[in-house]
Amino acid sequence: MDVEILAEVPTITQPSLIQTNLFGNLKSYFASLLKTSVAVWLIVFLIALICAIPLTQIIVGSLFKDQCSINYLIPIYLIVAGVTGLVSVIISMGEVCASEFGRSVLRALKITFSLFGLAWLIAGNVWVINAQPTVQFSNHNETNT
Repeated sequence: MDVEILAEVPTITQPSLIQTNLFGNLKSYFASLLKTSVAVWLIVFLIALICAIPLTQIIVGSLFKDQCSINYLIPIYLIVAGVTGLVSVIISMGEVCASEFGRSVLRALKITFSLFGLAWLIAGNVWVINAQPTVQFSNHNETNT
């Protein structure tokens, strides 16, 4: 009688090879999906961070375009510098995705925009530094500040 009771007790068997492969495949799939999604969000965050300064330049230059009484070129400098920075970022992203011929064209454009950006930076610094002695912060009602 004791032998019959033991025979009826179910035993735990090892999972089949199909179950092991299925769970292993699901585990590796979700691990790679997690890595991919983290990488995508990291890239999106870095692109947003890189575009933050040019976008800020465009916004500040646009908001104060007609309000700079010391030198009207300073807001224009900010707008053009911001657009140049954004175009450079877009060209750099396109350079990663382009074919070999497209890369060489985009590289030439990137060099052109970089040289223009350097010249524009020098011009903007001259305008800002020349305006620095006339800026005062004590009398906010004076229009020549």
